[in-house]
Amino acid sequence: MKIGTPTEILDGEARVAMTPDSAVQLQKLGYECLIQSGAGAKADFADADYEAAGVTVVKTAKALWQEADIIAKVRVPTTEELNRLDADKTLISFFNPGGNEEGLELARSKGASVIAMEMVPRISRAQKMDA
Repeated sequence: MKIGTPTEILDGEARVAMTPDSAVQLQKLGYECLIQSGAGAKADFADADYEAAGVTVVKTAKALWQEADIIAKVRVPTTEELNRLDADKTLISFFNPGGNEEGLELARSKGASVIAMEMVPRISRAQKMDA
């Protein structure tokens, strides 16, 4: 199973959903990790940092979305990003399901699974999933 993180495309967003350290932890659980080239740059993670952690650096967003089974990102996905989903993909992201009816319907029409991070309960057991 491949987890991929694309570059955040909204202006001013410097966060990245996967760090080299988190990728190492995911790989210990048996996942293969992918990152779009430059995705960590604004958070001061170079592609070489990811490669040193065993992460495959993918050149384009299109290639990353095609290759990954699970897409992890920070911001609400754009329509262009949602159009890259299919029934075999899971998106983990802030999603605003209550105020993003168009995005929710588009993801549903693609048959994709979406985990909206803001909907994860804020209880002690779920703190490791806290965004």
